Amino acid sequence: MEPSRRGRLSHGEKGTRHWRWQRVSALLLIPLSLWLILSFGDVVYSNYDQSLAWVSAPLSGFLLGLTLISLLFHGHLGIAVVIDDYVRGPWRKRAIHISALLTTLTGLSAIAAILVLFITK
Repeated sequence: MEPSRRGRLSHGEKGTRHWRWQRVSALLLIPLSLWLILSFGDVVYSNYDQSLAWVSAPLSGFLLGLTLISLLFHGHLGIAVVIDDYVRGPWRKRAIHISALLTTLTGLSAIAAILVLFITK
């Protein structure tokens, strides 16, 4: 292997890693989605204070944050595949970077919102 290619992945290896992360995030989302559907049913018909208490509870807040981050990550992986398939030229890499930036900002905002709920409890 020539020195300039050492440490870099080939296109196929990047695709394999992307595919694996997409499957891992999908498998993680199965139990998290079931938890969210089952536990959120009671919260929807609760008053504000009960809903705030549910979100502010450590386990619920952690699982809710994990669900949001997993959803965002899984969604970004899917968007990156669509961009990679349909966007050509120099805009492809920029579009994927913009998608990653928006996903990161949204994830940080979700984490910040959940932390604010913990702090203000």
